Amino acid sequence: MDDLPFRLPQFPKDTFMFSSMAAQNVAIYQKTGTYFTQVQSYTSPTSITPTTLTSFEPFTICGNITYGAYQVYSGGGIPGTTAGEIYLLSIFGDTIHTIISGYDGDVAVDPEYVIGTNKVWVFYYGKPTGLGNFNLHRCETPLKPCLTTGSFDQPRRLHYSVFPNPFSDKINIENATGSESYQLYNSVSQMIWTGRNIEQQDFSDLNSGLYFLKISMESGHSTLRIIKQSP
Repeated sequence: MDDLPFRLPQFPKDTFMFSSMAAQNVAIYQKTGTYFTQVQSYTSPTSITPTTLTSFEPFTICGNITYGAYQVYSGGGIPGTTAGEIYLLSIFGDTIHTIISGYDGDVAVDPEYVIGTNKVWVFYYGKPTGLGNFNLHRCETPLKPCLTTGSFDQPRRLHYSVFPNPFSDKINIENATGSESYQLYNSVSQMIWTGRNIEQQDFSDLNSGLYFLKISMESGHSTLRIIKQSP
């Protein structure tokens, strides 16, 4: 695992960690009692083999949209000595997972984000082979922070709530207008159900556990964490 826990404004009472494995698996863990359990899993699109993923840096924009930048390098090396790539990943229901710095011959180490007025950048320092000095690299991202007008680069977040939560059979969706589409994801980001134009849905056949309900309209979307408990 990455060595530092982090928190998210969407889940202010929860603590998370990122796993760094010698494979293409990117996983998010949540603290449950004394231990951390896996709640999200992604496959990195890198073509580097063998693969080591490390140095996950999470950041949140627009109040509740969270991303992380991480580096990928060839297995067998260590950070600071092996050239690699930098990837941008959105977590908990969104869809961005893309390379923002390719394998350019410099050492890709410890990506760090900078949220500017109109853009979000990711920086890393690189040490070209044979040189003693480190160079600072700036990675462009497709992200923009929330502007004072309330417009984003990503679709606007809509305000819904689900009750009861936790639930045992049916959920009710508060503030639904009747024109929404829905996608339900399990804890490893697999979509397991879709629907449209509902205000109540029966999920009594689901196994107990953590799920993510994405509610979308043309004007924006919202992703809600819901918990199924045993009857």
